[in-house]
Amino acid sequence: MISWSPTSTRGDQTSTGAANGYQYDVTRIRGLSLTHVNGAGCNPGAAGDVPILPFAGAVDSSPSADSTDAKYATNFSHANESAKPGRYTVTLDNGVRSDLAVTARAGVGQFTFPAGKPANLLFRTSNSLNGSEDAEITIDAAGRTVRGSVLTGAFCGRRANGGTNNRRTYYRLYFSAQFDKPVTGTGTWVNGTLQPNGTRATGGEGYATGADRAGRGSGGWVSFAQGSDVRMRIGISYVSLAGAERNRDTELPAGVSVPTVAAQGLEDWQRQLRAVQVGGGSTAQRTTFYTALYHSLLQPNLVSDVDGSYFGTDLAVHQVSAGQGAQYGTFSGWDQYRAQIQLLALLKPAVAGDYAQSMFQFAQQNRGIWDRWLHNNGATHVMTGDPAAPTLATFVAMGADHFDTAGAYASLLRQATVQNVDALNDGGCPGQCTGQRPALNQYLASHYAPQDACHCWGGAAETLENSLADFSLGMWAQRLGRTAEQATMLERANWWRNTVGNWAVKGGSALRYDPANEPGLHTPWLYNGLGQPWKTQATTREIVDTVYATGPGGLPGNDDLGTMSAWYVFAAMGVFPQVPGRAELLVGSPLFPTVHVARDNGVGIVIDAPATTDAAQYVQSATLDGVAYGRSWLPESFVRTGGTLNLTMGTAASTWGSPPPDQVGVASFCGPVSRPQGTAVSTWPFDGTAGGATLVGAPQWTAGHAGQALLLNGSGQYADTGRAVLPTTGNYTVAAWVRLDAAGAFRTVVSQDGATSSAFFLQYSGADKTFAMSFADRRALAPFTPVTGRWYHLAGVRDANAGHLSLYVDGVIARQIDACTADAATGPLVIGRARWGGAPVDYWAGAVDDVRAYDRALTAAQVKALAS
Repeated sequence: MISWSPTSTRGDQTSTGAANGYQYDVTRIRGLSLTHVNGAGCNPGAAGDVPILPFAGAVDSSPSADSTDAKYATNFSHANESAKPGRYTVTLDNGVRSDLAVTARAGVGQFTFPAGKPANLLFRTSNSLNGSEDAEITIDAAGRTVRGSVLTGAFCGRRANGGTNNRRTYYRLYFSAQFDKPVTGTGTWVNGTLQPNGTRATGGEGYATGADRAGRGSGGWVSFAQGSDVRMRIGISYVSLAGAERNRDTELPAGVSVPTVAAQGLEDWQRQLRAVQVGGGSTAQRTTFYTALYHSLLQPNLVSDVDGSYFGTDLAVHQVSAGQGAQYGTFSGWDQYRAQIQLLALLKPAVAGDYAQSMFQFAQQNRGIWDRWLHNNGATHVMTGDPAAPTLATFVAMGADHFDTAGAYASLLRQATVQNVDALNDGGCPGQCTGQRPALNQYLASHYAPQDACHCWGGAAETLENSLADFSLGMWAQRLGRTAEQATMLERANWWRNTVGNWAVKGGSALRYDPANEPGLHTPWLYNGLGQPWKTQATTREIVDTVYATGPGGLPGNDDLGTMSAWYVFAAMGVFPQVPGRAELLVGSPLFPTVHVARDNGVGIVIDAPATTDAAQYVQSATLDGVAYGRSWLPESFVRTGGTLNLTMGTAASTWGSPPPDQVGVASFCGPVSRPQGTAVSTWPFDGTAGGATLVGAPQWTAGHAGQALLLNGSGQYADTGRAVLPTTGNYTVAAWVRLDAAGAFRTVVSQDGATSSAFFLQYSGADKTFAMSFADRRALAPFTPVTGRWYHLAGVRDANAGHLSLYVDGVIARQIDACTADAATGPLVIGRARWGGAPVDYWAGAVDDVRAYDRALTAAQVKALAS
């Protein structure tokens, strides 16, 4: 909750040196503020509430009138500055030494003023980074106490692409400070008017900038004897003044010292950072790693008081729910769901569960709307998409499910399926559009977000983000056993294919990847999916070594609430989340010889790569829990129940993780594979002839994809090839061009008859609206709604080496599942029907053309060529 550190200035009292208050090259401050946000991208960002300035001069004019920070600000040198987890110390050029230490909701500061100089503490109550609607201060000199609050909000309120949409209030921060030395003088100010000896003042600054806001605001000061050494205890709360005092007195009893609190804070952070223990590496590498881990774990932000009360999205006070440890706020969704929330769920599943419950409760208080970007409790609407869906689905996948999962899922599903009225206007667009799932009804009808009518920050971006959110909901539905909803959402997950546009990153080049922004975080890991994991290993190692470092330039861009730092943590460990909504991890190149992860639920993970160096950065072989392992990704069980990954590293790129699909004798994930080389085993191009098959039920001929195709009526017509062409072990591919003329519960394109039931089939289910490939007891389902009368290319691939079934639609992989299962009994290949319980069933209704069966698993490129 509290983050007591500088607010810098470049000479404009209505702004700051950089987003969120501090930048290394700006060495002038106007106060030590009680709250900050970690690395948000817009300037001035958010928070920066109640800057407190130790001032060794006479207060003889209103600090609010000092619009250029010429008088009531001071320089400092980094040589006189120290920052550690939980402690900040600086000796300002005005001679005052400020030593600050904090707990979760309170802080203690020791202010040592130079001998013979005035000793004043200025409370600039209205001067939050974005301004304020109102502020108040009350000084009790006899009681050595300053109390007050600021009513503020306006996250990213001056962004040009959001208009004035976010220049609004959504929280009040209360504070209460006590001193260990007598107060010898007081004063207040409102706008340009100074009130010596004053003890109460009110007034905000508004949310404008520059001259439109300059000179406005209120605050007060307390004076002590010249040269005093003053200790101050301060507590904060978003609920009430009484809450601020309760937080202070609970966490910081009277008489506590800065060194004691700092030592306790450092010990707590060391305990948090021991969740990941690395061995080896250089001092600089370990420093960079643990700095990144520290940055990542600064989120989520605590917003509840010690008594469990918190301020809600509905601007009312609430209590945490039963079993909830704390209420957390601030959610930079578009950023965090790509790396930071996965790291949080991996290391701190209990905190992640509380965070999910917090987001659900904020949504309940916000008429069921899950906002894209929460600051504290406030819905700010920044960015695009529906990031809460992949966030919570990922938490569940990774075992961080200590929250109302059923309620949260139902709420997110409703947001994805029922239009809300706020999403039908352009308020705040393009950058801070009011609505979640904007223009949903139009999106559901068009299967994409139209650029000219989406009420969003770009139609293509909205479509991509929604497709991922829908995929995540589909995965969550699968875990809940909600098969119909799973099918619907997974069908919608394919709508990303309807986007049209181009990319321009880092200088406008569509060929260059930019590691400094979230959309590209997954890019260097895509080589794993392309069967070239050695390129992922080389690329991620280069980024780790050259883009991140110690010192002020150690991050490639703004940290976005720990997201960029979380990418580094994962990459340095040698793994990365494969896709939001699931828990598989991609394998990269570990920076450290040993990595031990201790999840807070007791699960342990070990990654050993004893020979890793910058030269020996390539994986040569691997074992998982002592068994040879050939995949370039780790299963969900590795995260959920733990395991040990051992990697043999070398200096040369290897083919580990990408077994050639046509190689004979390769050790298989599903058992030994032995099969002949060749092209297609059999083809049935039809073109007006049966191609050696027996036609049953007198099917007709029709115009095909190329030439004449077999036309089946869906009621007893099919073609029996009479040939058991698919191997009972190993790999194969079956492909066909199909046209569906009449939907039905099940329609089978091709099957392999077993003794009683089909061992293999390609099929369409009208009930579930899915294409399916089945082998034995495994089914790869791809949500799809074919257009009647249109031709589609289907291909089912069984790859025993990789251990999957893959279903392709029009040359693009539509679904892939793990499929290490017993081989099924062979039987003749049949076109146009299946067999179940001994009886023929599920006849195709439409046309079938150019059926091909191969004795091997075709590559993605080969399938695409068939579909061209």
